[in-house]
Amino acid sequence: MAKMPRKLPSSYIRKLNEQREVERTIEVKRVEKKQEPKDPDSGKLKGFTMICQTCGTRAKFTVDTHGYATCTNCRAIANFRFGHLA
Repeated sequence: MAKMPRKLPSSYIRKLNEQREVERTIEVKRVEKKQEPKDPDSGKLKGFTMICQTCGTRAKFTVDTHGYATCTNCRAIANFRFGHLA
């Protein structure tokens, strides 16, 4: 019958400590990722370029929080709306 060693090998302890450190860093990253505040407007269209029917120029349109697109040149509101219609 073989006797069990009194002390664990140092290479085994070193490897075990490395694994614990990796698990600890993964857990810290997971917690940081959960705490990121989500932007409610993420994924929504914020602006686009097209020809404005009012001023006749190619202008950038910006979309406001209500989903309406306005021309940056003449401030005209586009005749369509982005987003969910209630």
